[in-house]
Amino acid sequence: MSEYDVIVANAKIVDGLNKAYTGSVGVRGGVIAAVGEVGGDAARVIDASGLLAVPGFVDPHSHADGSFPWYPDCESAVMQGCTTVVAGQCGGSPAPLGEFMTPPRGLTDELFERYPYVYHRPKSLLPVEEVNGMREEKYGWGIDWTTMAEYFAHIGRKGIAVNYAPLVGHGTIRYKVMGEDYKRHSTQEELEEMRELIHAAMGEGCLGLSTGLDYDPDVFADV
Repeated sequence: MSEYDVIVANAKIVDGLNKAYTGSVGVRGGVIAAVGEVGGDAARVIDASGLLAVPGFVDPHSHADGSFPWYPDCESAVMQGCTTVVAGQCGGSPAPLGEFMTPPRGLTDELFERYPYVYHRPKSLLPVEEVNGMREEKYGWGIDWTTMAEYFAHIGRKGIAVNYAPLVGHGTIRYKVMGEDYKRHSTQEELEEMRELIHAAMGEGCLGLSTGLDYDPDVFADV
C-alpha cells in the first residue's frame, strides 16, 4: 500500500508562515499529511513544477448561499482556490422565511413574463408559494425549508464543495416579521420577534447577523 494517496510534487509552496519555497504536499485519506520534503510513494503523483500550492482562500463577502441548491459543486469558488465562504451578506439569507420572499435571479425570465417592467420589477416580494411554483416548473424542485436549520439540512443532503460560514440576514428577518408592510419603522413587538428569530438562527448554526442598510428592506429600519 502506498504511503500517500496523492503527492503534489515540486510546487512553490506559499503557506503564509515562511518565505515561498519549493517542496511537495502529501495527501492521505483526503487530508494533507505532509508538507515540504515529502518522502515515500503515492498512488498518484502530480508534478506541480511552475505552479503554486497555497492554503484555500476565504471569501469574506459571499452570496453563495443563494446558489448552493443549484450549484453544490461551487465551481466558481473552487476554481479560484476559494475553499471557505462567509455567506448571507447584505442582510439577505436563505431563511427564516414567512409568507413572502424575494424571488431568486434564476427566475428572472419567468418573472418578466408574469410582471413586465421597464427597469425594475413592480414588486420586490412575492408569496413563497408562487415562487415555489415557478421553481418546480422550471427546475423540478422547490423550497423545502423555512428556517436556517432546515436550509442547512437541504444543502447537507446535496453536499457542497466549500466550507460555509453562515450569517442570518436582517432584511430576511424583517420580511419574515413585517411581510409587505416593511416600509415603516417596526413596533416594539415586531422588534422582539426579530430578536427571537436572530437568537433561533444563531442557535441553529449561524455565526452572526448581516445588514444591508442601503437596500430594501433594511433601509427602513430605525434601530
